Amino acid sequence: LIREALWNKAKWQGTGFVACGDAPPILALIFGEREPARRIFGYWEEEIGKVSKADALRICIIRHVDKANPHHYRVVIGSNVERAGIGKGGFFAMMSRIQTMTPETSQNLDAFLEAYRNVGMYFLAAAVVDGSGRYLEPIDDVRILKRELAVKEAWEIGRNDIDSVGILPGDQPTIPDGVDDQAVNDLLAWKRSRAKEVVAHHEAVNAKGRREKSRKEKQQKRKEKRKREQVRKSRRKR
Repeated sequence: LIREALWNKAKWQGTGFVACGDAPPILALIFGEREPARRIFGYWEEEIGKVSKADALRICIIRHVDKANPHHYRVVIGSNVERAGIGKGGFFAMMSRIQTMTPETSQNLDAFLEAYRNVGMYFLAAAVVDGSGRYLEPIDDVRILKRELAVKEAWEIGRNDIDSVGILPGDQPTIPDGVDDQAVNDLLAWKRSRAKEVVAHHEAVNAKGRREKSRKEKQQKRKEKRKREQVRKSRRKR
């Protein structure tokens, strides 16, 4: 359900919340570009409907990802593997989009979650920032009614959790006293090890590129030197 090229064009920048009375609250995805965002929701409406009965689209909010900033949280959007009809025993790849939100308070998120718990459903909508980058403008009436929303604490997530993609190598989750944090510690250790491997690989590739560039430069210099020598010999013969 995630079309990567389209999301890159839409420039997802954050989330916004609206809660009002007994109506389903709104979780708005905030984009930088209107038309690609409209197309994202257009595809979703075709594929999962304006009322998402099967909840094939999975949204997870991961709280307390940074103990130094207790109100920061992360939003992960992707396909719901449990509802996607994928057969057992095989391998598959799933695309997700991740956004880290950095509010100074949790007031808006808490109000949305309370309204969601009371009503049992919410609207997923789209908005775009205006030319000044300060105000939000709804994108037409594109919205999808959903019932399922995953809300997790960062310390709860381990390597085999479907939402482990939402834990990043540099995270320092808030760990409450008395809880078993072995799962997230194992996940972070693995991710940090993988990150080091990626850096080492890139460094090796860059070093190989530099060596190849140096080899070609030396080769070119030798060619130019031979050419100059041939020119000098030709002049002496004349």
